[in-house]
Amino acid sequence: MGEMIRYFFSGDTHPEHPLRKIELIFDTPPYFAPPRRFENIFVDDLLRIAVNKLTINTRFEPKDYLDLYLIIRSGAYRLEDLIPLAKQKLVGIDEWTIAIQFKQVERLPNLTAFQTDYMITPVEPDELVRFYQEWAARLFALFPPRRQD
Repeated sequence: MGEMIRYFFSGDTHPEHPLRKIELIFDTPPYFAPPRRFENIFVDDLLRIAVNKLTINTRFEPKDYLDLYLIIRSGAYRLEDLIPLAKQKLVGIDEWTIAIQFKQVERLPNLTAFQTDYMITPVEPDELVRFYQEWAARLFALFPPRRQD
């Protein structure tokens, strides 16, 4: 983790991917985990990042889909465990809303360009899309069709 943090603030670890920008956001409670400290820099805990990625339903950017995918794929957290936390974080979000958000991965703009410009860890685009399509289908299945009487 330390090498990754140094990269985000210096870019010198991976000169082929120089630091382009740092994004700061205002985050509302609950936080679920305290920030982690790396020397004099505080960074959100991975749990906090994962939950926030699930609650972003107003932004449609490759980084959000890739971040959450890599967190889940790393084995650090399971989506089944993050969804209840996301529902605590953002009142009104539910599995249906998350499924709709996941389904949007099929129309994700500039995925290849984003990976080339910013990604250190390679991700196969088809694998990413398949991951979110499968999860969207699982979440939609929680809502059986209404009976037509």
